[in-house]
Amino acid sequence: MRVSKYLDALRPRLGVINDREVAKVMGWSHSVPSHWRTGRMFMTNAIAGQVAELLDIPVIEIIAAVEADREEVSGKSLFWTCFFQKIDSEFVEKVRECLDDNVLAGGA
Repeated sequence: MRVSKYLDALRPRLGVINDREVAKVMGWSHSVPSHWRTGRMFMTNAIAGQVAELLDIPVIEIIAAVEADREEVSGKSLFWTCFFQKIDSEFVEKVRECLDDNVLAGGA
């Protein structure tokens, strides 16, 4: 599952060594990260936002990963899978620049 890389990235950011500790720090049930890794459950957009903030990345990157995982498990459309594959560092940098410009201009 694509979301695993974000769970892995949370460990050093939170100063923990395993998913159980990530769950405890984040206030999740201890089994939630395992369910996300296996596709038994999927991260909500709200939680994706929390994770994105901690990792200092655009939330759409995590949402795309979650939705691509959901598609993979369900066998349905591949829109998010393709979208996720197209996300690269240049795209992420452009989104960050756009967000920074919007904040500097007094936007939301």
